[in-house]
Amino acid sequence: MIGLLWAILLLAGCNQLLKPPLPVEVAYRKSLVNEGYVAIFQNQSDKYLEIELEALDPTTNIKKVGRFDLDAYSKMEVGWLQGWKFRSGDIIKIYNAGYRPYICKLP
Repeated sequence: MIGLLWAILLLAGCNQLLKPPLPVEVAYRKSLVNEGYVAIFQNQSDKYLEIELEALDPTTNIKKVGRFDLDAYSKMEVGWLQGWKFRSGDIIKIYNAGYRPYICKLP
């Protein structure tokens, strides 16, 4: 029974490895209106992408989740003005069902 559970977990993880990388470039800049950062998402593909954004503050364990649309080759900035307060050390994850998740940590 335990072996079957491990096999299922392993196959679920391998499924992510088989997907292509998410074609979104992520950059950051200091916020001009508040403390913290603004995340910049650039769609590098010729396809519209619906992405799910997850931000985790590891010191407080507070997580915020939202959905955004990125047109082909478009750029979007997300920060304090959009209700997101990115801080140094936050862990950012972006998802789309057809791609591997993108995960990074703010400097």
